[in-house]
Parts: sequence; structure tokens; C-alpha cells
Amino acid sequence: MRTFVKIDRWFSSYRRCRNYGNIVDKLPVNTRKWDFPKCGANHDRDINSAINIWAAGLAASVCRANVKLNKNTSVG
Repeated sequence: MRTFVKIDRWFSSYRRCRNYGNIVDKLPVNTRKWDFPKCGANHDRDINSAINIWAAGLAASVCRANVKLNKNTSVG
């Protein structure tokens, strides 16, 4: 059985560190791979985005959470 979970349209999936959840303030759209400045983790934009969307959907379905962009976790 599959469940469709809708997450917030503005959820920052590609700029969010999949390891710690912090968000990079600026990341050009054409950047395909990047190192997160705070933890040094290396991210592929598409894979990182997919993992973050999966995790947000899982959190929303399991915890009945309303997944929104958390602007308090931004880093420069």
C-alpha cells in the first residue's frame, strides 16, 4: 500500500543539509554538488533533495506533522 503525502510547496529540500537539517542561505540553482559549510558534508543536489523530501513526507505521515520551511535554521 502507498500513501500520498503533500508537503509544503516552499519546503527547502535542496538547500537543506540532510544530515543536520540546517539551510544554506544562498545556493545558485546551477550548483549540482556542494559542501555544507557548517558540517562539511558533501551533497549532490538531486540526491539531497530526494532524501529531504522523503524524510519530510515520512515525518508528515508518521507524526501527522505539518512540514513547513523552518527559517530559524538558516546558516551563511
